[in-house]
Amino acid sequence: MERANSLEKENQLKESFAIRGEPVNQSLTSLFQNKVEEPQIEKYPQEIEYYLKKNEEKLNLMETELQKLSNSTENLTPQDYQRKINLSKRKEKISREQERTLWQRYLIYTTNNERL
Repeated sequence: MERANSLEKENQLKESFAIRGEPVNQSLTSLFQNKVEEPQIEKYPQEIEYYLKKNEEKLNLMETELQKLSNSTENLTPQDYQRKINLSKRKEKISREQERTLWQRYLIYTTNNERL
């Protein structure tokens, strides 16, 4: 995927699509896109690391990436701004989930099952 991303940056789109079109790459990409909350997983491979880490480690990794994006504000593209917003929302969601007690999580679980 790194090769496909570098080819895409060099505007060699045919070669990039050929690499992305291989069956092995398509199946792995679709698997991780279903598991991870990032729609452009090919451009952000660190999302796989976030998925595999515990919540505390995820928060630390997301915070460091947010700081990197904040430090380079003049060089950001619209995709980088969207990435920054997405990371901050996910970070807030994880921290809210951690603050809930076991009893609160159980109540949410039972009430959601009753609605089904």
